[in-house]
Amino acid sequence: PSTVYFGGNRLLKSTNRGDDFYPISPDLSTDDTVRINVSTKTTGGVTRDATGAETYGTITTISESPIRPGILWVGTDDGNVWFTTNDGGAWTNVTKRFPGVPAKTWVSRVEASKFDTATVYVTFDNHRENDFKPYVFTSTDFGKTFHSIANNLPSDGVSFVHVIREDPHNRDLLFLGSDVAAYVSANRGATWERFMAGLPTVPIHDLEIHPRDH
Repeated sequence: PSTVYFGGNRLLKSTNRGDDFYPISPDLSTDDTVRINVSTKTTGGVTRDATGAETYGTITTISESPIRPGILWVGTDDGNVWFTTNDGGAWTNVTKRFPGVPAKTWVSRVEASKFDTATVYVTFDNHRENDFKPYVFTSTDFGKTFHSIANNLPSDGVSFVHVIREDPHNRDLLFLGSDVAAYVSANRGATWERFMAGLPTVPIHDLEIHPRDH
């Protein structure tokens, strides 16, 4: 409970509840100096988006394996996905293993599986480049290969994805939040259906599955 991870351009770790942090990775971003300079210097730090969406070179999502501490996955706002199996002792870059995803696409979520250490889920959000398609992937071999599980998710409108979560009790049950709806899959992404019929058309930026309710 005293361990905390924090993302900058490097991954930082604290073992005393955040009193001290130290880096456990190199720079995991693309270190694209042109994009960084435009967002932080050319504009004086004033961007077109109040969320800082044009400030690149930053880790946006971190997931530690619930099964084995030290297995960590991270994604960045300029398209990189990395993992380590020894708490930052060595890192593996799997960025180029996502078929069909444009380079430097914002990684919106990584989700390490609760059922085995080799499985992970990754979503991407490329709407900043006028690409609104859902990018949803999984790997079951420690990132050696990834395959899309977007399948029947809508792709003809504003369908980009913010978050994916795995149920803590049923490994086949996945939940997903897009910019307009929530979805659920009972077969690990083979098919999806709209979730919560009464939910209005709103962005779903995050989801938490309560472990109490099966």
